[in-house]
Amino acid sequence: MIFTFVWAGWEGIAHDSRVLKEVAFNPNSGFPFPPPVLPL
Repeated sequence: MIFTFVWAGWEGIAHDSRVLKEVAFNPNSGFPFPPPVLPL
């Protein structure tokens, strides 16, 4: 899966994992999580 997610307002330089952690734990970020996998 390839996508672009814009998180405006971040100052300076940040590693991808730091930005991902920030948006993943912020319920107001609107990050598009994939749907859960259903068991077979």
